[in-house]
Amino acid sequence: MKTNSKSLVIWPDASYNPETFLSIVAAADSDVAVRLLADRFQAEAYLKDAAEPRLFLFYMPPIPALCQLLAEGTAPAAALQIWRERALDQLKVLRRHRGKVTAISTAQMAAYPKAFWDIIGVAAEVQDVVAIEAVDPVFELLALTALSQDVVAKNLCDELSVSSVDLSSGKERRRLELDVVFEKYQNLVSEAEKHAAIDQKAVSDELDRLHETINVQQESINRLNEKILSLQEVVDTQEVEKNTFLESDKADKAKKQEAYNSLLIENDILHRQLAHMQEEVNRYYAELSSQVKKNHIQREEYDKRIFQLNQGIESFQSQIKDAAEGKNILLGQIQSLHDIHVELEAYYHVAQELEEDISRIRNSWSYRMTAPLRWFRKASDRKAQ
Repeated sequence: MKTNSKSLVIWPDASYNPETFLSIVAAADSDVAVRLLADRFQAEAYLKDAAEPRLFLFYMPPIPALCQLLAEGTAPAAALQIWRERALDQLKVLRRHRGKVTAISTAQMAAYPKAFWDIIGVAAEVQDVVAIEAVDPVFELLALTALSQDVVAKNLCDELSVSSVDLSSGKERRRLELDVVFEKYQNLVSEAEKHAAIDQKAVSDELDRLHETINVQQESINRLNEKILSLQEVVDTQEVEKNTFLESDKADKAKKQEAYNSLLIENDILHRQLAHMQEEVNRYYAELSSQVKKNHIQREEYDKRIFQLNQGIESFQSQIKDAAEGKNILLGQIQSLHDIHVELEAYYHVAQELEEDISRIRNSWSYRMTAPLRWFRKASDRKAQ
């Protein structure tokens, strides 16, 4: 299937070295011009400006890519962050330009080289475009551990996988537009994580709405299948016409055949993505049900604790009331003691005044002069007794 004046636009992953691919293409067909894009911005510019853009994205799966970064001395967390940024850039382009970008993993390229060259459109005699290198078991274990503990990286890996070409069936599969469904699903998961105590009925209603969205997508699949059948009839008709009119418009038939193949690919990808999304919804619903049960148990425990606290408050209020009554009694007694103290102080002052009067009398001149008379009187009183 050799073409003339053909242009191939390739966006290779930073982990993939395209030198082997370029040398094979140059040896197979010198008329093929290969254009390499370095990053997402160049890919966006090409897809925006080209009249009929067709971009091939070559990427390395996460485990080999992480092992390569670890072998270069990058820490596991930093390596995982680098891979996440690369995968996110690739998925942004795949989401925005559906049907214009063909994503192929290096694992698929190595496993099915003939199907790979058929999709590329180059009849290459040397088919092995990717050399499988041995992976260090330690690096592989570190990569698997880091990937399994990062939910975002796992989701990116799954989305990138279902959006890529499956060369095992000999058909090219591209990603179909499901951004609205994925966005709604991701928003639902985010809201549930922020509000763990959300009402179960509201969550069930949201999940029902999500299932309705999936059903709508399923109807779209059915309509797409009807279109496929219709296009199949058109293709069969074109086959009959080809046998009768060999010199008919081949370009028009090729476009219809390409549209038919594209619909088959998009239908298959849609099925895979819907199945993946259904699994995520079921898993999330199970986790949410478990969380609701735990919250219900915790609420019962909180109710018991609140009841005990209310009883303690009532007992404390009763003690406060008794203490207030005791306080009033003590205040009355203190007032009585205060009155007695004031009265005693008054008696004390009177006694002091009397003692002072007696002292003045005893110290007076007249009292001392009459001392013999008082002595004589006391003596007379003793004799009389």
